[in-house]
Amino acid sequence: MGVRRSPSDVWGPGRRAHAARPAPPVQVSIDSFELVGFPPAHRFGVTAAFELELRRLLEVRGLPPAPTPGGARDGEAAPDTIRVDPSGSASVAGRAIARAVYGRLR
Repeated sequence: MGVRRSPSDVWGPGRRAHAARPAPPVQVSIDSFELVGFPPAHRFGVTAAFELELRRLLEVRGLPPAPTPGGARDGEAAPDTIRVDPSGSASVAGRAIARAVYGRLR
């Protein structure tokens, strides 16, 4: 997953970038994405909404500040459970999961 910043993000609105350096690529690897209690038909919708929202958050906000030693960006993050209401829409659930994952990248 690549992350790019627009020139206005780097130099401020209305300023032009002459030698903009692209942001380094970001790779997020998730070993398991288990949807307990969701209808099987929602799995693709939840996953698609999750991917889109996580990509959006990384593009708009970038990576969160570097964590303390042993944090998620130093290697592997500890497995965690994110609770989302399975009775809602797949897109709402996917976005909520992405926001929770993004918040744990610290």
